[in-house]
Amino acid sequence: MNFLNGLRAAVILALFGVVGAASVEAVTPPDLQCSSCSRRSCKLVNNQYRCECVPVPVSTTVTPTYYVTHVVYTPPGKSSAITYGVGSTSGTSTSVSSSFKEGTTATMGVSARDVLDGTGVKVSATDAWGSTTTSATDITVEQTSSRSVAGKADFVDHGDDEIWFLTKPKLTVTVTPNLACTKAGSVKVAFEQSPQSVEYFVYLKWLTNPGGMNGLPANVRQQLESFGITEADFPELAKAHPFTTFNLIPNHSGQCLAIPANSQTAGQAAIQYPCLGPTVPDQGWRLVSAGKDESGRKDVVQIVASHSNQCLAVPANSQADGTQVIQYPCLGPTVRDQSWRLIPKGDGRYWVQASHSNKCLAVPADSQAVGEAAIQYQCIEGVANQLWRLKPVSFQRPTNVSIRNPNRPGDFKRFEYVRNFTYINAQPGTTPDPTTDTLTRKVVNSDSIVTDKSRNVGVSIGVGAAAQYVKALLAFDKTWTWTDQTSQKQSDGTSTTHSIKIGQPPAGFTGPTLVHVYHDKLWKTYMFLLDSSL
Repeated sequence: MNFLNGLRAAVILALFGVVGAASVEAVTPPDLQCSSCSRRSCKLVNNQYRCECVPVPVSTTVTPTYYVTHVVYTPPGKSSAITYGVGSTSGTSTSVSSSFKEGTTATMGVSARDVLDGTGVKVSATDAWGSTTTSATDITVEQTSSRSVAGKADFVDHGDDEIWFLTKPKLTVTVTPNLACTKAGSVKVAFEQSPQSVEYFVYLKWLTNPGGMNGLPANVRQQLESFGITEADFPELAKAHPFTTFNLIPNHSGQCLAIPANSQTAGQAAIQYPCLGPTVPDQGWRLVSAGKDESGRKDVVQIVASHSNQCLAVPANSQADGTQVIQYPCLGPTVRDQSWRLIPKGDGRYWVQASHSNKCLAVPADSQAVGEAAIQYQCIEGVANQLWRLKPVSFQRPTNVSIRNPNRPGDFKRFEYVRNFTYINAQPGTTPDPTTDTLTRKVVNSDSIVTDKSRNVGVSIGVGAAAQYVKALLAFDKTWTWTDQTSQKQSDGTSTTHSIKIGQPPAGFTGPTLVHVYHDKLWKTYMFLLDSSL
């Protein structure tokens, strides 16, 4: 802290020639220049000119390792395909305010230009969906040539869904200090073209493979390494997909957070237990957006047990150190003792901090004991039994009934039902017929946020006094937070044509008989679900 204060003071002196409260004084004439301020603003008040310091905006560049642009879902049926036509747009509204410490006013710049050329898409910051808030802008992906995504299996396999990202986008960050020049007053971030930017995708099954980087195809591993993406980035990339399940692994023991014996009992304590693999549901957890907490932070999640659909909770809003953490039926995003913040602590580790108490999920006394109950405890820097690793291990397969249930956790409310297709196997000796439908849709956005998704990525920051000053004012160093959200303004959007071809399954197929199509309002793409129920 002393170093940061010294750095801030040194850079402020170098850039502004002043540290401390802004001076306001009566002077004549109005153009008087004072050495204590880099610029003066003078106006006549009660027949006297009064001059104030006007801090000069300072700019630097920030280059995140990647920015997730959208998720493309794969349809069922080996002869099926979803085609996004020329001019169709996907992407999301992105907020930058979560990147900065509380109290900073953030404005997302819309000065981006085409980032890609010749790759079939262009990425830019626009007002395509009508977001007009000062903390967000729409980052769109426009198809400059038609792109078709083919089905790969007779069932829906979300492992084949594609998570697309842009590497090394360049952000120009402009900070205007407050009048005292002691902290940021406002921030503007412009999403700019970068010659280093490449658009790339990974399959969800690659991110959830048990071998990590070593389990990837060799060419994919080499490509990711060239981007500076490591296995520590897998959880943040996997967060982009709504159905990813994670193991939560305490750093000190390497065991998994679990609910014993697949218990469905409300109030059952969460424990640590040796990790048994991706097929064990009582060790799997989903991260579901819970919107904002009372402090206004947007990176709040419910942590939902895959086997029971109950939420990780601290009972009765307890503030006590040592309170055991339990599973309990999810009561909604406003229930703070079921809400958590994931705070990155470096090297792919996180504090899992209870929203109501600001205390950390922990395993007491560095215990290695199998079955040791997890607790909340005052957060302490560098303590291994409070550091958790997120490991993407699998993906949930929701049903049509569950995803359309309005009482489900928040992420599921982001899906708009479009229609269904019949999916009936062909007669023996015949070829399945494809059913083709062309959708021309105007996307109408809700006037409220359906979901927030936050990811923390590594960054490199410009050099020089301005860069150091901006870094000190914004209190960030090695990571940047992207917060994706649905657009906030009612908007008609642009009519775009999408072709959906559902090929019928082969003879002998005995699975569900309906394909349900949903519009993902966060990414503006189509999601498919195989289910016989209406």
